[in-house]
Amino acid sequence: MAASSLSLVHPSPMMAVVGLQFCTPHIMALTFTKKAFSFSGGDFIISDAKGTVLMKVQGHVLSFSPCRVLCDAAGTPIISMRIKPFSLHQRWNVYRGDWKDQRDLIFTVKEICMLQLKTELDVFLARNTTEQHCDFKVKGSSFEKSWTLYLGNSNTIIAR
Repeated sequence: MAASSLSLVHPSPMMAVVGLQFCTPHIMALTFTKKAFSFSGGDFIISDAKGTVLMKVQGHVLSFSPCRVLCDAAGTPIISMRIKPFSLHQRWNVYRGDWKDQRDLIFTVKEICMLQLKTELDVFLARNTTEQHCDFKVKGSSFEKSWTLYLGNSNTIIAR
């Protein structure tokens, strides 16, 4: 993909999927650090360029119903991510807060191909029940530590 065909924008008006308090009008570098000693295998710390912890991910990936909970720095749940059982492609349902009810569903993430080195994910907002076109697309690689978020199936980059 040629660099000239890509554009980095902030959607106007600002699009808040989880909440406006998690949006910023400027570019912000975040660091994701995996905890070295984690029995669950899914714990991360998310910090800013100064090293200030902004969020934490608590994983429960070794349980019967794998899930991860994204919390603010104080430990208050922001979203819960649960793997959807019995799906053809790996799917995660993402709920508001500490998941209690299907009505708390914010979006669903679907892995496009499970046999690839680079990851490609389609994100469908809860109101997009037909899932004919994704609302966002995520492309990247954990190995390369690089991720890009696109608006739908376009080349419009909204985060890196």
